[in-house]
Amino acid sequence: MPEISDQELALLSGSKKVLDKMLNNPKTKYQAEQLIKTNYPEAQTTVDRAAPFINRMNAIEQKLDKYMGDNANRDIDQRLNGEFDALRRQHYTEEGIESIKKLMVEKRISSPLDAAKIWQHDHPPTPIEPSVFQPDSWGFNSADGADDDMKLLWANEDRWADKEAGRALADYRRVQRRGEE
Repeated sequence: MPEISDQELALLSGSKKVLDKMLNNPKTKYQAEQLIKTNYPEAQTTVDRAAPFINRMNAIEQKLDKYMGDNANRDIDQRLNGEFDALRRQHYTEEGIESIKKLMVEKRISSPLDAAKIWQHDHPPTPIEPSVFQPDSWGFNSADGADDDMKLLWANEDRWADKEAGRALADYRRVQRRGEE
């Protein structure tokens, strides 16, 4: 065994204490290991031993993030498709739904139902104006014309009712026969 002086022993013991203190302190351990790695690249540090586990955890985290993102997108797609289907059940046309989609993009509205309400508010239905060619009256008490039914109604309402009931019954039977074929 080689001999060392007391002074060298004290220096080596002090250096070991300093190095142990730096490596055992969580605040300085990383920097101390990095300094050792810089001077001795073959030395194994805590980071080197943990690298396979860290890489595996990072891969799992990326897969989980992708899955969560895909799942969130799927939920959003299902909600949107459900709301568009609800609009179709309310008799919106495909052209109307396209208009609502454009409004959603322009106004950044996330719900098709809310966008439909805004679209309806901005585009109220136009009332249908009465035609100028329609008659001004129902034509009651005017047995002047060529309509035999009207003449019969004013002449004998019971015979007219019997005739109309017969017509309705014949129509009903005709519809029933078509349904059986």
